[in-house]
Amino acid sequence: MKKLLILLLSALSMMAYAQTDVKKVAILETVDKMGNVPYGVLLQVRSSLTYAISSNAGYEGYDRVDMAAITGEQNFQRTGMVSDEQIKRLGEMTGAAYVLIAEAAIYDDQNIIIAAKILDVETGGVMSSTPPAVAPKDPMKMAEACIRCSQTLVGGKMPTRTTTTTYSQTGYASSTTSQTYLEQQYSKGLDYYKAEDYIEAINIWKPLAEQGHADAQYNLAVCYYNGTGVVQDYYAAVSWYRKAAEQGQANAQSRLGTCYGTGTGVAQDYYAAVSWFRKAAEQGLANAQYNLALCYYNGYGVTQDYYAAVSWFRKSAEQGDVDAQSWLGTCYGTGTGVAQDYYAAVSWFRKAAEQGHADAQKNLGLCYDNGYGVAQDYYAAVSWYRKAAEQGHADAQNSLAICYHNGTGIAQDYYAAVSWYRKAAEQGQANAQYNLGLCYYNGYGVTQDSYAAESWFRKAAEQGLTEAKEVLSRLKNK
Repeated sequence: MKKLLILLLSALSMMAYAQTDVKKVAILETVDKMGNVPYGVLLQVRSSLTYAISSNAGYEGYDRVDMAAITGEQNFQRTGMVSDEQIKRLGEMTGAAYVLIAEAAIYDDQNIIIAAKILDVETGGVMSSTPPAVAPKDPMKMAEACIRCSQTLVGGKMPTRTTTTTYSQTGYASSTTSQTYLEQQYSKGLDYYKAEDYIEAINIWKPLAEQGHADAQYNLAVCYYNGTGVVQDYYAAVSWYRKAAEQGQANAQSRLGTCYGTGTGVAQDYYAAVSWFRKAAEQGLANAQYNLALCYYNGYGVTQDYYAAVSWFRKSAEQGDVDAQSWLGTCYGTGTGVAQDYYAAVSWFRKAAEQGHADAQKNLGLCYDNGYGVAQDYYAAVSWYRKAAEQGHADAQNSLAICYHNGTGIAQDYYAAVSWYRKAAEQGQANAQYNLGLCYYNGYGVTQDSYAAESWFRKAAEQGLTEAKEVLSRLKNK
């Protein structure tokens, strides 16, 4: 009997030792900083983590913790912020040696993202943490994911303290690991987009956008604007542009300005357009600087100011924006907002022309044709006119046709002249319509046809071309 009693006491002693060796981990309410995770899912995460911690030998998950009573606030679930003093108080109230704080965010319809940290009650220091990981909403699969998470956190034994960083100084939404994960996901979406798998790119970007990732919001807006991977929806595009723009995303600010300027997906409002263009322009975005310059040049949403226009054209042009370079050349050529300077005009036209800008090519051709800021050279003029004409530039097509008609810088060829006149005339270029009318009237490069001539003269006259009106008047009086 005595022997039995000794054995029993020994067993009880071992049991007591085993019980005191169990480390209690207080599982706090799951944090939802974005405010978009259903409450039921948050409870499920907490319950799964409690079970998962308890499944590790030597640990007990404890989730009967009232954070409102400890912090005196009701918003822990949104902020996730708790002081070292509050952590100590929590330990005293629960008998826990450690505190687990998890954060969840929506990933997609079927999954969430979970990240967790374990803090030491005594010091408030972070003992271990997990990077954000995708977990299914399905209860069974979530439990499996949480077990893997808990194994990472405790590994069967609490890691040696290696940091004094307190939780109150950190946060998952701004942590390096979380940001790294989000950027990895964003880059993955870019890879899919470049591979023209637009639907998969959108599937990755949308949850990131919903979590406030500005670049993902911008790219999602572009997809809606262009109808890439989704049904084209300008209103949705404007909505996502706005979300990104309000976070300071310069491209989104510029695009939102364009939407206001053109009335696309939102009521046309030049003042709002100027406001958004200015925000992006002041961040150095060349396209926004160009658009703001146009607003000043034309007086859209702002008092017309050619000097301000030139200033913004220059900022954009110096960054290589070809549209701005071409416009700055025009300002120098016409002396608008700046002293007239043909040499500077040629310089800016050339920069843009060499990048394939049709307007600049046509204007550079005009400079060579007339010797403005450069030695007169009809052959060079024809060359630049042709480059622009082949891009469909109607004015350049008419100018090239005139060169063929007169044999300037190229062998005279009425048939080629008619061909280029027609291309420009069919685009509504009034001078080309008049010139094509003259060809039909005189039989240059085409069978003489007075009816066709009169038809083309009329088209030009309807656009207000004086020469065409005078010809029609003479024909009428014959």
